Order: sequence, then structure tokens, then C-alpha cells
Amino acid sequence: MSLSAGQVESVLEAAVAEIEVPGLSLAVFDDGTMIQCATGRAQLDPERQVRPEDLFPIWSITKIMTATMVMVLADRGLLDVRGTIASAMPGVRIAGDAADRITIRQLLSHTAGIPPRSAAVPPDTGPGDDCRDLVVESLASVRLFAEPGEVCSYSNSGYVVLGYLIERLTKTTWEAALCELLLDPAGIEEIDVPYHRPLDAPKVASYRADDAGQLVRVDAIYPPWRSGAPCGLTLWGTARALVRLGRLFFNGVAPNGRRMLSEAAVAAMREPVDSSGRSAVASGGSFQGLGWRGFDMRGHRILEHDGGRHNTLMVVPSRNLAVAVMTNGPGGHGLHDELAGQLVDAALVAG
Repeated sequence: MSLSAGQVESVLEAAVAEIEVPGLSLAVFDDGTMIQCATGRAQLDPERQVRPEDLFPIWSITKIMTATMVMVLADRGLLDVRGTIASAMPGVRIAGDAADRITIRQLLSHTAGIPPRSAAVPPDTGPGDDCRDLVVESLASVRLFAEPGEVCSYSNSGYVVLGYLIERLTKTTWEAALCELLLDPAGIEEIDVPYHRPLDAPKVASYRADDAGQLVRVDAIYPPWRSGAPCGLTLWGTARALVRLGRLFFNGVAPNGRRMLSEAAVAAMREPVDSSGRSAVASGGSFQGLGWRGFDMRGHRILEHDGGRHNTLMVVPSRNLAVAVMTNGPGGHGLHDELAGQLVDAALVAG
């Protein structure tokens, strides 16, 4: 039995009553039924209510798109995810000679040993088409904090390297490849792609709390540098667009009926990996996959990725369930993950 709109609204009302947030949009696809809700304010002055068509920053959920593009290219025989960076991109240097040892699979699973987050975000290397090339060049002299395969540690710069790999293999920009390899063939609309295909759609304002706890509007919570697009600094989208992305991981088939990923690629992205990037059995708690993180709930495997501590996308392939929650300010840090988890739990109980 699918969740009803009334059940979703009830969970939402209880959550926002406990944790206040400026604005929120969510979408739930549960075994054939799409439910959308929005509450709060897209902006405070002048005041405007959130609508389902409003665009929110996607932040690090973008990494699922980058990882998916890599797997699409692997399905086409253009790369081997178990091969090294050097074999996929001859001449590229990472931390001296580490490109000879780091595999694409280790980049996907944050087990490459590239410094955690390499600062918080990659450096701003300008708005030109060579911006990712320049980031990768800067990584030639970094020092690995661990040998490839020793530690799982979240790395934004690792995903910029993957974005540059996509550019090298497709001979176009990451933004153009995103549309050509993923968004257009999968029929995923309502994604704003700066520097290639911006959307003429309303965007929410972003807020932070000042020292007195008052909401203050900010231009951006994180810098919208083009260099960091593959790891999550530039895209905007709707909650229902993220749900459509999540539905690819039910079985590799997009909502429009087009197969985007082979069954083997979907299985590889959904399975836990150990610190070396090899397949592993989840031993309770959460795990890292290729792009996705995950955990088990009520006998089901849950795939999850958050974005900027403001958004969450959760997918339950065994239940044909996808949930996206997007927020635009303080309160979203705790609310997005909690609310998505409550909706997933309610659906599994109902089903």
C-alpha cells in the first residue's frame, strides 16, 4: 500500500512544528504515486510562499549525477572503474605518482586518500571551460593523507577529478555532458545547469541565523564556483526532479522508460564497498557505496545522499520508493534528514 497525501502532510506538519525552517519542498514517489508538498517561505522580504516548482540549491546530491555519468561511460566501454586514473587519463598527476595507484572506483567511493574535502571546497579557478583542468593541475602537488584504499573519507576534490574525467572522455564540458548523458535522455527536467542551460524558473532565497538567532539572507551558503560543479556547487533543482533521479536506481530505467544504466552498474552503485573500494558486506549501521551512502531499515536497503546539510535524497529500490526533501536555511540541517527518514519509515510500515 502506498503512502497517501494525507499521511505525507501529517508527517511534514509534525516535523516542521518541532524544527522550524524558512521554507521546505518535498516529493515522494511510492510505487507509482507521486506526492508533492511545500511549506514555509521561499523568501522573507518581500514574503513569498514556497511552491513545488521553486528551485533550491542541490549541493552535494550532484555527486550522484557525476557518479551516474561515470557509470554510463563505463557501460559504454569508455572506461573501467577498476582501472587507475592514469590508465583513464594518461598524463594526469595526482599527489605525485598517486594517479598510477588510485582507481576510478576509489574516487567514486571516497577511498582514494585525497585530503578530506581538500579544504572545504575546491579552489575557484574561474568561470572558463578549463576550470576543472586547473583544479586537477593543482592536485599534482598535494600530499595524500592516506594510501589509496586505506581510509574512507569524503572528498569534494575527488569528484572534481571525476568531473574532469567525464570532460576528457566526452570532449565537452561537464555541464554539457550532464545534459547529454543523463538529464535529457532520462527526461529529468527542472534542473538549472549554469554555464550551459540555465532555467527560467523561480529560485528560493537562502538564509542563515545571525548571533541573535535572526534570519539573514545570504547570496549563497556555499560559493557557486564553476570549478566545483561536479561535486555540488552550482546546480539548482526541484524536489520532484531529484525524485526522478532517484528512480533510476530502482532498476536502471528512467521514469520515461529509457534504460540509463545496466543492471550490473546499478548493483555496483548500490552495494557497500570497503575502504579499498572493493565490494563488502554491510555490517550494520551505514555504509559507503559508489556515490551513494546507505543503511538498512526494516529489512530494506536504503540509499541516501544529502546536499549541503540542507537537502536529502533517499531511495528504497526494493520498495520502488524515493523521497527528496529540500530546505533553504537554518533548521534544515536537522530537518531534511529526519523528515526523509520518517517518510521512508512510514512507507515501509504501510507497505
